[in-house]
Amino acid sequence: MKKNNKKIVLLLLVLTISFTILVGCSKKENNNINNEANVEENINNEDIYSNKTEYVGDSSKVVGIVSSLDYSKNYTYNSIEIISEEKPYGLVVYLDENSPSEEKDFFNQAVATFALIENLDNLKYSLMDNKDIIEEFNREDVDLILRENGEKSLEEISQDKSEIDKYIN
Repeated sequence: MKKNNKKIVLLLLVLTISFTILVGCSKKENNNINNEANVEENINNEDIYSNKTEYVGDSSKVVGIVSSLDYSKNYTYNSIEIISEEKPYGLVVYLDENSPSEEKDFFNQAVATFALIENLDNLKYSLMDNKDIIEEFNREDVDLILRENGEKSLEEISQDKSEIDKYIN
């Protein structure tokens, strides 16, 4: 009987150790997933900031900026149209509507876009399928709204990556 008790104790010990290892590994796995998500978000923000440009005509950088921004869950980036033949310079961001929505607040995306594209004067968000304008902004009005709300100007935001991050996130 004592021999069987030793086997049971040994079996319980092995099971306990195995369970502890499995639980420890799964917690580490979850931490890795959370860390990977944070790293991915920081990389996306770095990519957006690295695309900062003086000119709306720099299409690869402009696409890098607007395609990396998060839009509400109801919209996804599709393409752009650059209007740079003469001043005022403009940009139309075409979005796909994933589901009909009343939520049409693109102010944070507009702030980030104006801050990262120095000579951009006008910005429109439009539906790709029917070209209806969802929302439109101009640099002066966005700057005025920021200052009226005690925020930094677009020029100040453009000089400080952490300020741009506020509007990206």
